[in-house]
Amino acid sequence: HILAQAATVHPAGFVWLDPALLAAAAPEVGLRALARVATVVGGLEYPPRLERLERLYGRVVTGGLDKGVTLGGCRFIPRRGHILVVREPARVAEQPVRAGEKLQWDHRFAVRVHRRARARRGGLTVGALGTTGWTQVRAAQPALATAIPAPARHGLPALRDGLGVISVPHLGYERSKYRRLTMMTGSFSPRISLTAASFTVA
Repeated sequence: HILAQAATVHPAGFVWLDPALLAAAAPEVGLRALARVATVVGGLEYPPRLERLERLYGRVVTGGLDKGVTLGGCRFIPRRGHILVVREPARVAEQPVRAGEKLQWDHRFAVRVHRRARARRGGLTVGALGTTGWTQVRAAQPALATAIPAPARHGLPALRDGLGVISVPHLGYERSKYRRLTMMTGSFSPRISLTAASFTVA
């Protein structure tokens, strides 16, 4: 299968795509592969519209993708000869959650909130980390190191209360009060996956 060679799925829910391998396949195969990647990363039930998909495919395989574009709730970003495919954080809804609850968030992640999680103000929610959340995390833990590219970080699941971010499992971040516990776990489990396995981060 072409995606076994052309696509690398990260446990944090983004994909590195090799456009050269995509271009080497028959056009109908490459087009289906691109649709599959968008469906997986975007947490979609159905692939994007064929017309827009064909336009993006043409740019990807000819090297004409010189800046990021959006499709199906995803961003396709050229980087060092590859295409980084990430979720559009602006398209992600924030979802109320209770301590001890399990839920499928954004049709991409199976998350579980620790039974001891408590909101210091307001209620608990799970939503995209976003730029504001990342700024808060970095301010709280300046030494935090991550190999997750910035565009992918912004779409990560984050547990919040009225004071801000409590937990971001894919960054190994817990608010200071909870650093000895993991307040939320997340497993990348989209509706349709590139592989049979899901990817768990505790």
